[in-house]
Amino acid sequence: MTYYEIKQQIASGNPVIAWVIGNVWNGSPVSYTSESGNTTTVARYEHTVIVIGYDAYGVTVVDGNMVYWRAKANFLNSFSVLGNMAVYHP
Repeated sequence: MTYYEIKQQIASGNPVIAWVIGNVWNGSPVSYTSESGNTTTVARYEHTVIVIGYDAYGVTVVDGNMVYWRAKANFLNSFSVLGNMAVYHP
């Protein structure tokens, strides 16, 4: 998903589950190949958060029992490590 699509879903009342690194940290993607030959991208501290809000400067996320805000650039950096993966339910 793009950042714009995430904002659209939030504005429509749909929280978005986004794959990030740790508590929205920087990270590095790694290509992993299983014994069966399937390859996927993984990262140390791969994690999901629920994006519930945004403002002009960043996003608000629910992460377990924590709710916190992250700057847009920090979120996008962490979100991009795993290919901007996200899901939502309308």
